[in-house]
Amino acid sequence: MIEKLRTEIEDVHTFIAAWFRGDVACDDALYDAKLAGRMAADLVNIQPSGQMLTRADLVEGIRQGYGGSPEFRISISDVALRAADQSRALVTYVEHQSGAKNSASDNRRISSVWFDVTADTAPPMWLHIHETRCD
Repeated sequence: MIEKLRTEIEDVHTFIAAWFRGDVACDDALYDAKLAGRMAADLVNIQPSGQMLTRADLVEGIRQGYGGSPEFRISISDVALRAADQSRALVTYVEHQSGAKNSASDNRRISSVWFDVTADTAPPMWLHIHETRCD
């Protein structure tokens, strides 16, 4: 299970970085398949600032940033499965960001994600994301 979730986390973040750089087509179907369609309808994302975003806030915010940060990069490390059962999994990972146009500096954050893992063939559904900045 951990390899499937690691791949999911890396794939979503690779897509987000490519989206912000404008390296992928600005296409609704692609955006839905690679990001929006993987986020649960009642998703909550707690940002490093403490701001709580809904799914709509997160998905539309990223959508609006298309091509706006041509140097943006994300890498993922330290992916760990913290808890799991037949339907849910809690994973933590470290996210390293660099080159973001809207950030004064590069940053690192520890993130926790609750996934719905009930559908074996589909990508896991992102239920809850909590990001904490590490200085």
